[in-house]
Parts: sequence; structure tokens; C-alpha cells
Amino acid sequence: MSKTRKKLRELCRQYDLGVQILETYALSVRDIIPVRKVFRLVTDRGDICLKRFNHSEDSLNFSLSAINHLVTHGFTQVAPFLPTRKGQPYLKLNNQLYVLTNWIDGRESDYANPADLRIAARTLANLHLASQGFVPPPGHDHRVRWGTWPDTFRNRRDELITFAEQIRRQASLTRFDVAFLNHVEQYVTQIELTLTQLAASPYEILVARESMMGGFCHHDFAHHNLVITNGGIGYVLDFDYAICDIRIHDIGSLILRALKAAAWDFGQVELVLRAYQEVSPLSKEELAVLQPFFTFPQDFWRIAVDHYYGLKPHWPQAKFQRKLDRILDNEPYRQAFLETYARYFEQAVENSSWQTPRLVVHSRPRIWRLASPTMA
Repeated sequence: MSKTRKKLRELCRQYDLGVQILETYALSVRDIIPVRKVFRLVTDRGDICLKRFNHSEDSLNFSLSAINHLVTHGFTQVAPFLPTRKGQPYLKLNNQLYVLTNWIDGRESDYANPADLRIAARTLANLHLASQGFVPPPGHDHRVRWGTWPDTFRNRRDELITFAEQIRRQASLTRFDVAFLNHVEQYVTQIELTLTQLAASPYEILVARESMMGGFCHHDFAHHNLVITNGGIGYVLDFDYAICDIRIHDIGSLILRALKAAAWDFGQVELVLRAYQEVSPLSKEELAVLQPFFTFPQDFWRIAVDHYYGLKPHWPQAKFQRKLDRILDNEPYRQAFLETYARYFEQAVENSSWQTPRLVVHSRPRIWRLASPTMA
């Protein structure tokens, strides 16, 4: 056995990868480098990304269909699956799924960087445009989320209430339990407000419009899923969580990520909306539906379900506590943001045609004063 092949076998054993994977793709691999949850393969065909897909085969086929739809409709800022020697789009080996794509040379985006955030918003807009007309493959009802927000928010409210009831019956409480109980009522109230705002919004109109048109959301547009090349092109990775839903879901998520990356600076909202609209205009109805999306206390709900459902078994208790403390510490800034967004939306509604208003931003504690509107 050659030294190269011996080294390759040792690397495969080290990372729990079967040599059959590489043979199935007819790759001559020189090195294997772990990067986050994937592997960078240095091969005779250039650098390749190898990913273990840890969801169902149905989910993988949905992601494959979504990516293929984007490429077919002119959105090439993705990494299509590389076929096996037999022409299969992925490999199933010992009940484990594997996907190979070309490696995208670039760096992870930074949503605190205005230039990166602008690229992210424009890339997302182009993705949404290319997604139009998408019809999910049969048997993927769980990925079709048109019109599900009211039920989703109600279910999440009920989860928080159930957690609180269970904790109150316990003989002893952890510090996390005490902090959760001290604040859960205010967050349940916020979800009630979310539902009220949603019912009064044009949400159903947007759902009817976009579901008729077809399309999907990436649903995990985190900074590490947008790689920016040296030429300033954003490539979108990881469609594992893609769903059929209104595009405001993705836009709102991007805005919240950008706000948290920049200490809740409302200028991030303006930047995202302006950059997105350079590619694809947004309606006042969509601005209205962003309001309940922002009101829902996603971070508090998420840390609660992760903790009480045991979804992060590898996390020590101290990590849960740190994250909960950070969420509670940030709540005043989140509330200031919600108040500013409400005024921002009112100003947009008053304009016969609108662009995102300019903002005067003051130092902490964050208080934003809306400047005069910019008319189109």
C-alpha cells in the first residue's frame, strides 16, 4: 500500500468516513480537512466539500429540488450536488447520506459589516426571485408552511405555558428554572400581542399571493451559510431547512440576525430593506407583516425548548444559563427596536410611495428618532 493511500485510510478512520465514499465518486484525495460540520477534500479535481446529511432522505430530496430549481432559473450562487460515478445525486451508505459539492473559495460573511450585509440582502432577493414557480416534490407536506404562522405561534405559546406548569410542580428548581419562571409571563403576553398583530395584518393576503406564485425560503440564512468570494459574490450554502413560506420570513430573520450582530442598531433594518429593494421591491403589506414577526420572542422560546426538550444534550447547564442571561439582558434593546419599528412602519404607511426612512441614531441606551421621510 502506498504512503498516500495509507494516509488516506488513516484520515478516513480518524473522521469516521468510509473509503467507499471516495471510491464511489472516483476521487483521488490528497488530504481531508474538517471545517465546521463538513470536510474539505483536497483532490485531483480541485477542492470538494463532503457533507454528512443528518436528516431524512425525503428532506435531502427537497433540498436537491430547491437547489436545482434555483440553478434552472438563473441563480448560480449555490453549489449544486456532484453526481456519483453512476450518476446519482448523492450517496447512501450504511443508512448514512452523503453529499458532495465543489468547494466555494471565500470567507464567511459578517452581518455587522455593512458591505457584507448589503451583499446578503441582495443575494437573498435574487434567491427569492429565482425560487418563484417552485413546486415541492410529492410527499413533502411538512416543508410546505403557507399560512401556518398563527398555529405556529399559538403552539409555541402553549409550550411556554406547559413548561411553566411543569416547573412549578418540581420540588427543587435550578437557576435557569427560576429565571424562566420570573420572565415567562411577559413573553407569553408578547406572543398574545404577536397573534393580535398578525390577525390585524394582511398576512393572509401575502400567503394567498405567494402560494399561488410558488417559491420557497432558505430558512437558515445565517452568516456562515453565506460565503463571499474575493470578487464580492455571495454564495448560499446549506438548504437543509428550506421551506415553502412567504419571503418576509427570510427577510425578517436576516434583519434580526443583523440587529443582534450590531448591538440592535436600527440602521441595520434600513440597510437590509434598501439593499433588498435594489433587486426586488417590497410592499407596505410586507412591512406590516414584519411587525408580528419581530414581536414574537423567538430567542426566549428557542432557549426554552432547547433546554426543556433536551435538544442540546452536549451543552452544559452553564451554557444554557449564559444564553438565557444574554437574552434577558438584551430585552430592553429589543423592546426599543420594536417601538422604533412601529413608528417606522407608520411613517411608511403615510407616504403615497415609500423608501426606507432615514434614522438618527443615538448612543446607548438605544433611542432612535425618525428623520424626515425620503419620498420616492
